[in-house]
Amino acid sequence: MIIAFWSVFPGMCGVSSNIMAAASYAATQINTDSNDRVALLQTQFKDSGLDFPMLGKGVLKDDFFGTGMDALLTRAQASYLSQDDVFLMSISMIDGKLLFYMGTKEKNSQSYKRSMKRFQHVMKGVDEYAHQVYIDVESGNTELAKQILPKADLAVINICQNERVISCTLDEIEHLGLENVVYLLGRYQPDSSLNINNLQKMYRQMNRKLYAISFETEYMDANSNGSVQNYFTSKMNGNTVIEKQLQALYKRIMKENGRHES
Repeated sequence: MIIAFWSVFPGMCGVSSNIMAAASYAATQINTDSNDRVALLQTQFKDSGLDFPMLGKGVLKDDFFGTGMDALLTRAQASYLSQDDVFLMSISMIDGKLLFYMGTKEKNSQSYKRSMKRFQHVMKGVDEYAHQVYIDVESGNTELAKQILPKADLAVINICQNERVISCTLDEIEHLGLENVVYLLGRYQPDSSLNINNLQKMYRQMNRKLYAISFETEYMDANSNGSVQNYFTSKMNGNTVIEKQLQALYKRIMKENGRHES
């Protein structure tokens, strides 16, 4: 199953922190004796919002030579991805249940655009061997976003508590013709007048499709100091607000996953 996280406006809706939380939580829900895996891919040309929070301080990309998005894209040029490719080109995290792929080291934007023409082959190959594939799609109405979003089994549209952002996002969804979508409020503030209950009344498109991830200090600290993996392997106790929110989103994804597999 392919789950694409995307927003119209870059840097406003917390897409990277949201997808790290969702994918990491999904990985923690896999039984230890299961062969299922969750994959986390990214599409940004530079300034990856995932590498440092997931890998931490003092980690150089050269430490993981032969892994990441560049390795997948190069392999996809030569042949179909095998199970070994999908596993060995990832960094195994969260007790081996999360396959993480670092962002590109490519410096030339045109070369990167050419290589990303093969991304659909990567998507298809990883989807064959991972139970769920989470993709951090570059924000905005880009050609790459237009290629990925319609191919996703579920598009998670990231928004924030800003009426202009919400209005523009809904217009863009209609323009793109996306149907299988849910909406995710990042950095959610429940005391805002634009809370979940009010937004679902204001916008019929969001009725029963709106989820949230609150601004949780300890999780944001984990983003800032590169310890997201540790947060999800040692800090979860089942009682925090963010865990309950992630559980609700996960249940929706699993519901869609059942439809996808049937």
